[in-house]
Amino acid sequence: MQFEVWFLLVSLASLIFYLILTGKINTKGLFLEGNRSQTYSWEKAQVIILTLAFVAYYLIQVKYSLHSGELPTIPPEFLLILGGSNLIYLWNKLFSILKDRRTSRV
Repeated sequence: MQFEVWFLLVSLASLIFYLILTGKINTKGLFLEGNRSQTYSWEKAQVIILTLAFVAYYLIQVKYSLHSGELPTIPPEFLLILGGSNLIYLWNKLFSILKDRRTSRV
């Protein structure tokens, strides 16, 4: 069972990596603001980086806990960090939407 799970995960990661390289998954503007200014979005970058770091940590924990038959527990600190990261992103997104609406009325 362990081999099949790792085969599935590696296959999915390889497929996604291949689709990104061939351009079928569009990553242009991944770290840019959604508006026409095309400026770098620190909020998007920190959400993506922290999420990928959490995924890597969790997959490593899964690897070490395969023999126990249970999924590893998620430390509350990680949940707070991810929640805070997403809160920062959503707060700035809401602020930019309200700012755009205010400037479009004038």
